[in-house]
Amino acid sequence: MRMYFEWGYNVQYPFDNWQTHNAVTYWFSLLAVLVTTIFLQFFIQKKQTLNNYFSRIDNTLLGLKDTIMNRNESKIRKILIRLYRALLLAIQSFTLYLLMFFAMTYDPAVFMVIVFGSVMGHFIFFEGCD
Repeated sequence: MRMYFEWGYNVQYPFDNWQTHNAVTYWFSLLAVLVTTIFLQFFIQKKQTLNNYFSRIDNTLLGLKDTIMNRNESKIRKILIRLYRALLLAIQSFTLYLLMFFAMTYDPAVFMVIVFGSVMGHFIFFEGCD
């Protein structure tokens, strides 16, 4: 595995059977990295939207009368929300580490595609999410 930046079609991605040896496989690999990066931005936006939604639900649940039934429902709901948030974090972390492995190919085009995909994904999915 090379440890320096080099332009070229011969790129070894993190998986043994994913190598590029010509222009076609190289460009399809760059497209796969671009789609992964855009997916990450979509996923981050959805996670933020869901966190805002869950925060509003938590605030609503705090206003309910403090009965035994509401307390049990509230506890179960909070556990399910925490499990769902943990699942979202796991998927986001996996995708981030996968992109890090892509960047470790030391191919300048892969770096540019990751940055461009992040910017493009942010532009597409973060409309009015301030």
